[in-house]
Amino acid sequence: MPEIDNEISTKDQILKAYNKVLEQIQQKETPEEQQTRVQQNKMVEKVYQNTQDNIVSTIAELKIELNKQLDTQCTKLSQEFVKLT
Repeated sequence: MPEIDNEISTKDQILKAYNKVLEQIQQKETPEEQQTRVQQNKMVEKVYQNTQDNIVSTIAELKIELNKQLDTQCTKLSQEFVKLT
């Protein structure tokens, strides 16, 4: 915070000091802004962690899981078809 010598300070010096303090206050982040910045940083870190190999591996895992689910549903449908015939 700028120091002001009350006896010697002119109106201009006081105004400059006031404006400087006001600017410092306006530059401070609110908790919401800080939380948003933290979330954005986390998102950027996640993006950098996703390499091409990692993405391909994840897609392959999802394909395998999808095929398992489809096989399970197919088996259930076949069993129901047999029951109904």
